[in-house]
Order: sequence, then structure tokens, then C-alpha cells
Amino acid sequence: MNDSEFIELANQKLDRIEEMMERQYEECDLSRMGNVLQIIMESGQEIVLNLQTPLHELWMASRLGGRHYRWSERTNEWLNTKTQETLDASLAHALKTLQ
Repeated sequence: MNDSEFIELANQKLDRIEEMMERQYEECDLSRMGNVLQIIMESGQEIVLNLQTPLHELWMASRLGGRHYRWSERTNEWLNTKTQETLDASLAHALKTLQ
């Protein structure tokens, strides 16, 4: 995957997350600045997702820690580079925990 393919794929994921947050979490504040999506929960807790283009990774950070995700052609999902957990599962856990 080249940089432009990564950027397109990663931004599509951020778009889908942003749309889901707008539908399901009306009480949260969303801020999108280029390749960075900031989610501020009603509790004041933050989740930040951003692209790391040189590494072809999506990073997620919150008070629960930082996690790195790489696109898997095999599973067609963003997988944690250490645990292989999906980005969707990690985000769902963080949203539930930080509410």
C-alpha cells in the first residue's frame, strides 16, 4: 500500500467513526482537523484518533492508553499491532469505559 492509498483508507475509517458518533452519541463533541478526529465525551474524557502516514497506522489515544492499528488485507480491518484486536472493538470498549 502506498501513502495515498493509506490516506484514503484511513480517512474513510475516520469518516465512518465520525458518522457513527454523530448518530449514537449526540452528547459528545467531535472535532475533525485534517487527519485528526477528537472525541470529547459528556464526562469530559477524550479519545483522539489520528493518521500516522509514514508508518501506515491509525493511532488511538485516551486515558486508557495509546494503541496503534494497521490495515489487514487478510481481514479487511484495522488491527492492533500488538494484540490484533480490531479498532472497532477497542473504540467500543473505550467509549463504554469513558462515558
